[in-house]
This record gives sequence, structure tokens and C-alpha cells, in this order.
Amino acid sequence: RMDSEFWRDYQKPTAITPANQFRMEKWQYAFPMREDFTGIVSQRAPLNIGMVVWAGAICGRNLFRREHAQRVVQLSEQPQKMRENYERYFQVRNRIVSTALTHAEALEYSRQLP
Repeated sequence: RMDSEFWRDYQKPTAITPANQFRMEKWQYAFPMREDFTGIVSQRAPLNIGMVVWAGAICGRNLFRREHAQRVVQLSEQPQKMRENYERYFQVRNRIVSTALTHAEALEYSRQLP
């Protein structure tokens, strides 16, 4: 997006940390795994969060790719369990994407926080 200063600034290379750059490059070729998400704790979200925070960015960049998930399943020693895990990832993705706030709604919500 380029419709506000926030999004223009966000697209600058300096806006992406080296760790996040590594993740984005990795996900071009590999399916996101639980181990990719270090827990984040903040005052506004006093829980351990990971995939929920990243799902929007991953989906927006088309990095949730079934072919990557299928390859991991093929290489797994427990393909049925791995397939079940990935199906849950896709269910989570679909739920997040279908209920996500718009940019304007997210800004309005953050303005109302104490």
C-alpha cells in the first residue's frame, strides 16, 4: 500500500529487521513452522503470540503455500500428523483473514486503548 505515510515508511528496507528479513526469505521456499515464531510479550498483549501476529503478513505476501506444506508432509517421518498440523495452519489462516480488521479499523481500535 502507498496511501499513507505509515505504509510508505513501512516499505523502506530499513523497516525490516534482519531477523524478519531472514524469515521472509526463508518463507519464499519453506512453509512457516512453529519454531519460526519467538513469543512476544507486551503490555497490550500480555500473552505469548506468534502465528496470529504474523498470519496477516504471511498471507499478504502469499507465503502460505500449499506446495511447501505438501513437501514437508512428504519428508516427514509422521506424514499424517504433519498433514493434520498443516491443515490446522490453513484453518487458522482462513479464520484470521476472514475476520481481520481493515487498516482504518485497526487504527480506530488503537486510538481507543488506554
